[in-house]
Amino acid sequence: MDIQERICCIILSAGNSGRMGMHKALLPFGQEKMTFIEKITASYQQAGIEKQIVVVNKSLHNFLEFTQLSLPSEVEIVMNPYPENGRFFSLQAGLRYVGAESFVFIQNADNPFTEPELLIKMIENRTKAGVIIPCHCGKAGHPVLINPFICRSILSCNNPDTRLDYFLRDFPSFFIESDNNRILVNINSPADYRREFERSIYLR
Repeated sequence: MDIQERICCIILSAGNSGRMGMHKALLPFGQEKMTFIEKITASYQQAGIEKQIVVVNKSLHNFLEFTQLSLPSEVEIVMNPYPENGRFFSLQAGLRYVGAESFVFIQNADNPFTEPELLIKMIENRTKAGVIIPCHCGKAGHPVLINPFICRSILSCNNPDTRLDYFLRDFPSFFIESDNNRILVNINSPADYRREFERSIYLR
């Protein structure tokens, strides 16, 4: 079996994006004619990851039902009916959909700078530890890759208030250095967006 068949990606996009004022997954990716979610899913497809799950809230789910985005045909949209329960609960929703027998990339919708080359390097090092983390100049970035054992541990956790970063600290990690400093970026506000893209014309 091709290893890519045993690896999937869960993209977390169920937050209310209150500071941004719009769904971050739908932000334009700079001057390119694609949204954040289109850029992210394309990067994973180029890395050979066909199974991709996007966990969304009801509002974004309804929007996507009536909007034609250029997403790979294998991408599945899963709605989190209780987004107020946070990211960990959204991740559990995604894991329940895909099962817990795969290696899983955990990808945030507000970091669209993931590149296929980094994903492939993370896959190649998938057995080095339970959590594979890219870093730049010693700082941990996005996304992370977790093994099936950790997937099962997340599913068995009954506390929806669990912080994912704290939860993952209990497992061995392996860091992969990247020269791309944008793996450290989260786009949470219009100021963040302008700083990264210098195109405030997109935000009105």
